[in-house]
Amino acid sequence: MLFRSLTYTITGTPSTVGTASFAINIGGKSCTLTRTVVPLSVIAALNCGSATHTGFLTKDIDVPNGVTSVVPYTGGNGGLYTQQSFPSTGITGLTATITVGILASGAGTVTYTITGKPLANGFASFAISIGGQSCTLIRQVGCGAYTAAGVYKVFACHNLGADTSLNPHTPAQGIMGNYYQWGKISPVANATTAPDPIPTWSTSPAANGAWSSTKTANDPCPAGFRVPTQAEWQGLKNNNLISSISGSWIDDYTNFVSAIHFGPNTSTKWLTLPAAGFRLETNGQLQNMGNAGFYWSANEYINNVAFYTGFHQTSVWVDDVKTRTIGYSVRCISEN
Repeated sequence: MLFRSLTYTITGTPSTVGTASFAINIGGKSCTLTRTVVPLSVIAALNCGSATHTGFLTKDIDVPNGVTSVVPYTGGNGGLYTQQSFPSTGITGLTATITVGILASGAGTVTYTITGKPLANGFASFAISIGGQSCTLIRQVGCGAYTAAGVYKVFACHNLGADTSLNPHTPAQGIMGNYYQWGKISPVANATTAPDPIPTWSTSPAANGAWSSTKTANDPCPAGFRVPTQAEWQGLKNNNLISSISGSWIDDYTNFVSAIHFGPNTSTKWLTLPAAGFRLETNGQLQNMGNAGFYWSANEYINNVAFYTGFHQTSVWVDDVKTRTIGYSVRCISEN
């Protein structure tokens, strides 16, 4: 027996929720077709501040697939919500879209997919609404953090010399980057350099003024960026929540999974610094990989030493100095 299907188009406006029944017949046969009628969505509260974000947004780059923000709500009525799209403000060029779905009865989450191409670094805001409630969803474009109360500064997302195609918030060998001696424009080693002493290592320090709070000719950062000052590192420490990712934090030249994150909370990563260790000042041998991170400041000090920022798993310090011939990481900050 050959069966074929029939398509019935439903029209009109249901008067209540529940089950709608249709007594249909054709060709001498009949049956009852039922459809469930759900209420329109209603929620008690929508909490953008507790959203969970996936993916990474880069200025002037099309957003890759899979970039989402999951926003929790409470007091859902099990109702239907329709597809909606919300354009970004502040940083324009982006859209947050939610597809058709059914709310949970009580607490639940809704997922917004981010698409488009952000036109600047900073924060993109989306005025989203669902079920009679609204809030402002915020996504960071690029990387940065507060260096003073209310003062947000753009940082490079990666260490200087790192593979910028990699997610800067997921520690790996490729994001460790280069090592620099203070005041010098060229790197003395990179993430793939053998951990052994380097025969050509220079023990001659750079002169005073080689780096400064304003960009110098020896500053290795790209156009529009410079080496951060000690005050900016201090502001970063004082004005952001700092969290460490899980990992052993052991001192091993193959340990590339340790890093600290800066952001407004433990689940939001605005800026990530990998624990790339350092290169010994006397011969360039690798030390403390995966156990600690060391980042140059632009500020010099007396007797051929300069300021740096360092961290272990549980502490961050910004007021120490080291000889200028040691090899540390560089993370550039915007000149603007």
